[in-house]
Amino acid sequence: MPLPFLKKFSDDEIKAIFSKSETMSFLKGEYLFHDGDLPNYLDLLIEGELQVFTYDHNSIEVTLNYIEPISLLAEIPSLFGYVYPANGRFSIDSKIMRMSMPLLKQSIQTDISLNQFLIDSLCEKIKTLNFSLNSGLTQDSKKK
Repeated sequence: MPLPFLKKFSDDEIKAIFSKSETMSFLKGEYLFHDGDLPNYLDLLIEGELQVFTYDHNSIEVTLNYIEPISLLAEIPSLFGYVYPANGRFSIDSKIMRMSMPLLKQSIQTDISLNQFLIDSLCEKIKTLNFSLNSGLTQDSKKK
């Protein structure tokens, strides 16, 4: 749910925000990013599905999330210059729109729609994190 004072964007409007970006296709099983890599782009998933996963201490793959269209991918590492904290692999054939860092930096200065979309996406991530934290705290307190 978007913030009440921000515009709700349609899928076509979101794609228009990324209209100067490169569209890329990926096959099932291809990686978009690896844990520890530094992002050079801001990616928008427009078709398909991305599995975000890591490995536990026994080298067993642990899925953190499945991301579906239309969604920004790893915007926090991209915006803040952090390394990717996990791996991203396409679980089905997929398409993204890729905005280069120079274009992102320029667009953030001039494109209100992009900024509103970024705020909305980041707020959704905060809500998801908050829900996960609260669920974990509730489960921990019930165990005690």
